[in-house]
Amino acid sequence: MKRYDTLKLFLHEVIGVEEKRAETEADLMKHNVSEDTIQKLEHYIKEMLDLNDLHCCYDETSTKCKQCHKIETRMRIKNKIEKGK
Repeated sequence: MKRYDTLKLFLHEVIGVEEKRAETEADLMKHNVSEDTIQKLEHYIKEMLDLNDLHCCYDETSTKCKQCHKIETRMRIKNKIEKGK
């Protein structure tokens, strides 16, 4: 996953930052975050959103998959929150 994509996904899908703001802030942050932090965020996102268990040939570089993934992540986050209650 690219640094920008990781940061935007975390900001928007995980902590709920409005999408346009997440895009702007991810663009600003991508140059100032260490590779170690990016790797840890990627690991956290994959664990949080269960990306490893998608039943398809998920390709992080595919526009189609990213668009599909957006819907999937919202459902996964909602389900995780509901299970945690």
